[in-house]
Order: sequence, then structure tokens, then C-alpha cells
Amino acid sequence: MASGISTVQNVMADASATRGPEGLEQVVLNVPGNRRGRNQAEPRLDPWYYAVFFKLLWIVACLFATSVIVGTVVYFMHVLHQASLRPRPKEIIVD
Repeated sequence: MASGISTVQNVMADASATRGPEGLEQVVLNVPGNRRGRNQAEPRLDPWYYAVFFKLLWIVACLFATSVIVGTVVYFMHVLHQASLRPRPKEIIVD
């Protein structure tokens, strides 16, 4: 067991010497037998993918909002046009 501890200490010292404290945490998490190091989540996508996804989502949302506005205007134009086609009642002139 003592050799395992010294190996971990060597790896930690190696990581801190080459990569600084950020690399130290990563190496400690990946030590075999470390509970937190097992079953790690898959690596996340690059931020570039998220930016493209949200840009496309924004474009789709804008197109949807535009179609709702245009549809509302067309509907009211249709209603007003139908109202203008109805025959008007004749004026009743009372003497």
C-alpha cells in the first residue's frame, strides 16, 4: 500500500511541476482506483458547437415569430375584406 501512495505522490508532483495546479486536479481524478475518477462523464462538446446550435435555434425562433405576425396581419386583412363584401342595408328615408 505504501508503494501505491508514493506512486500517487510522484504522479501529483509530476503533474504540478509540468502543468500547474489545474493539471494536478485532473491527474488526481484519473488515478486508477479513485472513485471519482471512474465513470467520468463523456467529454463535453466544444463551445463552438453550442454557439452554432443556439444561433440556429434563434433563427428558427425568429422565423416562427415572423410567421405568426404575418399570419395575423393576413387574417385581419381577410376579415376586413369579407366585411367589405357584405351588402350594406339600404338607407330608409323618413319624411
